[in-house]
Amino acid sequence: MRQIKASLLSISMASTFVLLSSTAHSENETFEKVCKSCHTDGFKGFMSGAPSIKDKKAWQEYLAKHSYEEMRSIVLLGTDEHKTKGGCKKCSDEEIIGAIDYMLRQVDEKGNK
Repeated sequence: MRQIKASLLSISMASTFVLLSSTAHSENETFEKVCKSCHTDGFKGFMSGAPSIKDKKAWQEYLAKHSYEEMRSIVLLGTDEHKTKGGCKKCSDEEIIGAIDYMLRQVDEKGNK
């Protein structure tokens, strides 16, 4: 019986790891596909004024003015300054939210909060 429980626990833990790593991979893919061109140091980001995930000060200023919920709303619904879902018509809300979460984790890893 203990062997069965141990096997089930191992399977459960492995499944959780696969799910978490595939989610993180998917978030990164969505960022790379949709968000990167404006939210890194590229020309589009410079022209649009979008904060680069490499710019600590810009994100600190942005996050001081906008809540997470407001940021999600801006990205999902669009504004005059931000295309709906970053211009990705085929992306689901979950994919876009994952990309937002990915960007915020990158900023947090650099000491921003």
